[in-house]
Amino acid sequence: MKNIFFQRLTLVWILTKRDYAIQFAGTKFGLAWMVFQSIALISLYILIFSILNLKSSSNHYIDILSGVLFWIPIQDMILKSSQILVENRNIIKKSKIGISLFLKVPILQFFIHLSLLFLPCLIFFVWLGKLNIFLFILNFFWMLFCVILLYPFISYLSQANVLLKDISPMLRILLQFLFWTLPILYTPSLAWKEILSWNPFYFMLEIFRFLILKDYLPYINWYCVVCFILLSIFFHTFSNKKLTKIVLDQL
Repeated sequence: MKNIFFQRLTLVWILTKRDYAIQFAGTKFGLAWMVFQSIALISLYILIFSILNLKSSSNHYIDILSGVLFWIPIQDMILKSSQILVENRNIIKKSKIGISLFLKVPILQFFIHLSLLFLPCLIFFVWLGKLNIFLFILNFFWMLFCVILLYPFISYLSQANVLLKDISPMLRILLQFLFWTLPILYTPSLAWKEILSWNPFYFMLEIFRFLILKDYLPYINWYCVVCFILLSIFFHTFSNKKLTKIVLDQL
């Protein structure tokens, strides 16, 4: 059993390296470009909000940094998951690897991206005296739990994108909507918190901040948490091989 597990893990790692090799082919910095782009995006948000004097709170730099640190790897994982089967259709058709291993590639990339972004952000939090030294390491376990909750949806989206190519552009629009309804670039009022907290990523971000930031008090809509967990269990329970067979025929 252990041998099978490590064989599958090794295969996922090989597929991940292959994806990176294709994605950053011809570049000198390779994977470092992902870090540069993320830092540039964070700097742009902070610069614009500072120039326009749109400070939502006294800790708006911390709010933006922690929020984008949470969002960028998750957004990349979801977008990559929706395209991974289409991009690798030839390998899936010619080999017996199957779909499930390819769906693990964006998840492994998610933790790689998160780890690469964590280090410079942690240095900044330590410099400002905002790092929660006792709890920040638990964030990786929390993000693993979030990925487990998201996986049934990711699996359906990736397979649906094979059957309906409109899924990817629709998903980009949806992710933009979800991003702007999160308290990343602003601090919503209490009334708006009640509404925005139904964004399924809201409670994930709040607990993420609670684990990484000192003296942060999360605002959690437990009704949304329970509904999202039940919906994830529903998708996982009623997933069947029939959809997978249809997708394999379409690849």
